[in-house]
Amino acid sequence: FNLPAYLFVGVGSLFNIGNYTKTSNDGKSVEKSLYSNYSLVIPYGIGVKTRLSSTSYLNFEVGFRFVYNDNIDYVEQNSFDKYQFITINYIKKIKAKENGLPKFRYN
Repeated sequence: FNLPAYLFVGVGSLFNIGNYTKTSNDGKSVEKSLYSNYSLVIPYGIGVKTRLSSTSYLNFEVGFRFVYNDNIDYVEQNSFDKYQFITINYIKKIKAKENGLPKFRYN
């Protein structure tokens, strides 16, 4: 039973479209707005992976995403959004033919 650990880090982008409503402190005026934007995203984390058979694997990851704007949740203005995630993945390798393409059996 082998559990190799690994780290991951990357760079990505996020595009989102949404509506938000802001109410003034006196509760009388309401501002509604539609927004769309792109954001830089930096995912990073750690994981472990184990082989179940010659063609299947199971892995577990804990990661974070650092988003370079606050236009996703509008909870705290003038701060960057940060999200955490946990994933469990089952990976099944598809057998390949000599040319590298997947080999499928039709019954």
